[in-house]
Amino acid sequence: MEQANSTLANLALHIEFIHNTCNTVEEKNLTFVSNRMESSSRHNNHQLVKAAVLFVRLRLDEFNESCDNDNFIEIFIAYLQEKADDFESNHYDPDGVGGGTITDILNTLKNSQ
Repeated sequence: MEQANSTLANLALHIEFIHNTCNTVEEKNLTFVSNRMESSSRHNNHQLVKAAVLFVRLRLDEFNESCDNDNFIEIFIAYLQEKADDFESNHYDPDGVGGGTITDILNTLKNSQ
């Protein structure tokens, strides 16, 4: 019973870390873009940053891989890399801001390993 509680606690810490990473990257990337259409493509990059972070959060919610807690983030990174093209398929991202935000999240998670 104690082992199960410890496993759930570790899982919660990993999920919290990924959410905190999303928050940090979102905050940083939003400082680079305006909430208006100012890009050369006349597209709202502010919305793309927010959409990319939401995309990662939704992938985390659907990620139900049962794995060793020590490998949770590593396996989630691989899962997110597989799903990243889905963002581009569903969002017009001419300046690459949304895709870049996902890449920033992935790189931050990789560097944490």
